[in-house]
Parts: sequence; C-alpha cells; structure tokens
Amino acid sequence: MQHPTSPAPAPEPRTAPTWRCTGCDTYVANTAWVCTTCGVDRQGNDTYDYATDPRSEHPVRVVWRDDEITDAVRADSPTEALEAARANWPGATVALVEQTLDRSTDGG
Repeated sequence: MQHPTSPAPAPEPRTAPTWRCTGCDTYVANTAWVCTTCGVDRQGNDTYDYATDPRSEHPVRVVWRDDEITDAVRADSPTEALEAARANWPGATVALVEQTLDRSTDGG
C-alpha cells in the first residue's frame, strides 16, 4: 500500500494502434513499417518501387465529372486495389475493370 503522502504514479503511456501515412493520409496499423497504399514508410520516406512490386495489377476505371481514365493498381486483392485507387484519386468514382490492360509501348 502506498503511503498517503507519496505522489500518484505516472499514467501509463498510451500508444495508438495506427500511424498516419504522410504520403496518402491513410491510417496504417502499427505492425506495418510501410504503407501498403502508397509505399511511404513511417519516417515519410518514399520506399515504394512500382516496377519491383510483386503484387498483381488490378485494372481500375477512374471517372470524374468531365474525364475518365483506366489504370492499374498493384495490390494483394481487388478490394485493396479499390482502396488504394480511392486514396490515389479522391473525389473520383473508382471501379474494377475486368479486362487486362494493354501496357505495350507501341501505342497499341
């Protein structure tokens, strides 16, 4: 038992279960050192390299009121690809595309 004149014990430090990514402003679990949405690490360093990302590409259609594009997002699942696309293009309507994108450089 504490003596009545001793100071109160210091409160336990609280740790948030997530950290906020400086690259895309999403919240990332503390267990991850790199944001899976944009590849920025906890210190704000852009460590992501799309060309070496082993995850599969998921084609997405991005629609704004006056424009539309089709692009691909690398992710572990179609659901994660949609989440990443929404983070990449805020305010746009994003949907998965069932076809494979033609990534050839010959314009075709």
